[in-house]
Amino acid sequence: MLSNLENGKEEMPRESLPEQKPDSNEVFQEINKDEFELQGIENELVKKYQPKFLDEGGEHIVYEIPDHPDIVVKVATESLKRIIDWNVDHGHPMDFFSSELKSSANEDLRKDVERYQQLKKYFGSDHVLNQRKFLVKIPVTEGILNRLYDGKTPVTGNEAWGTVMVQKRAEELNNPEHLIITTGYSEQAV
Repeated sequence: MLSNLENGKEEMPRESLPEQKPDSNEVFQEINKDEFELQGIENELVKKYQPKFLDEGGEHIVYEIPDHPDIVVKVATESLKRIIDWNVDHGHPMDFFSSELKSSANEDLRKDVERYQQLKKYFGSDHVLNQRKFLVKIPVTEGILNRLYDGKTPVTGNEAWGTVMVQKRAEELNNPEHLIITTGYSEQAV
């Protein structure tokens, strides 16, 4: 039958194809932009830069800065959630930042720098967007917390520590005809 398929003489019966169910990670949720908007939050960074929600990805909440159209700001959701979880587990408010947390977060930043250098090595500096990462107190809305915790928020507050990346904005995103290729991380290839 395989040789017949290769020659185009016979099609495989549809009923023999396995049913494909979407992986829960691949099911896209409708993004409610209001959950991520920061306007009205009393925060110096929000007042100064007036971030506007752009998109949500697998690892980041992405904002554009009106006065700086050549950059985007990405909030690393994993670090934000990990720090909040640590604080909840230790009975602290979500914006607490102990020396133990600081040490762990700085180690994570160091690993991220190594990962970024590895990406530049694999793909070349010209093909990896310039970026800088910072550990800062991040303004957080109830909607962001609900999104991080699938509606089961263990704590309330309006700020928490986490990693923010300031990255050069890819000019290709301005072209509606651009091609998107989504892959895993090359440095994690087996």
